[in-house]
Amino acid sequence: MKGWRIPKYALVMRWIARIWSILIFTVVLLMFIFPDQNLVQPVPLTDWVRLGIFPGLAVIGLLLAWLYEIWGGILVIFSFLAHLTASYLWLGMVVPLGGNLILAFVFLIPGILFILSGTFSRRRVPSKRDKP
Repeated sequence: MKGWRIPKYALVMRWIARIWSILIFTVVLLMFIFPDQNLVQPVPLTDWVRLGIFPGLAVIGLLLAWLYEIWGGILVIFSFLAHLTASYLWLGMVVPLGGNLILAFVFLIPGILFILSGTFSRRRVPSKRDKP
């Protein structure tokens, strides 16, 4: 009986997304450990909620994606869309796309890679060690 394995491109996508998620987690953790030194007034509650949605929920999605790739990737994308919605509702305006496009690139690319990796991992290819 032949063995089956995960396609190599799915493994490459998985590890690129995992390494990227470690870097994002480290940067977000450093943001919370070492806050802005020039902050003179308390941060409003709406800003804390927006930070909890994004990047907070996105980081949880990236960590979840280590076990459940598709669900973690979906949570990352959902958190970015929820951030845009919350910004629109609380600020009363559409957030400028310049900074959001950079955030989208940094956070959404590993989320999309996790979704693709999880999808492609379900497709098994024959193992090469069972050659006649």
